[in-house]
Amino acid sequence: MRQDLLEHSKQADGEYARKLVDFAEGNGGNRLRLKIAYAHLVECMGNTHQHASARPGEQTWWASVFRDSRRKCDCFTFVDMGVGIFNSVELSLRLRIYSFTGFRHQILKRLLEGKIPSSTGKPYRGRGLPWIYRSCIDQKVKRLVIVTNNVFGDAERDDFRALEHDINGVILYWEVPHECS
Repeated sequence: MRQDLLEHSKQADGEYARKLVDFAEGNGGNRLRLKIAYAHLVECMGNTHQHASARPGEQTWWASVFRDSRRKCDCFTFVDMGVGIFNSVELSLRLRIYSFTGFRHQILKRLLEGKIPSSTGKPYRGRGLPWIYRSCIDQKVKRLVIVTNNVFGDAERDDFRALEHDINGVILYWEVPHECS
């Protein structure tokens, strides 16, 4: 039986997220536990569409799910090779300057914790990543890992650190336990 599925596109479309969730649920498990994964995938697609390049919709994203029967969880990965969080047009000038000081790992944690508001000033913007982070803190997902530019963050282990080398884009990884509801 196949254990993984990969989707990719430039569009932010719930149909792609549904295919991944349907695949994960294919083992007859509790579909409700995957509702959070669906929402996270759509959020990531939207972020890539809007922020991963100078013009919306230019950057391709890839998303996959792996059914890990040994560890009894579904492992979701989302990747885009855009500009990354710290090179996003959406970051305010203040944050860009601050990020060059070498404390990007602290900025990532503050962004995830919702302590840095959207540069648009609109209260309904900038909630996506904090919401994904909160789902890990609340144990709806496990092992949320984010790699972007030269920063690594593991929310479950509260491990945020600078990396020696810079990468383009964003990698997000999270697990949904089979017994989660």
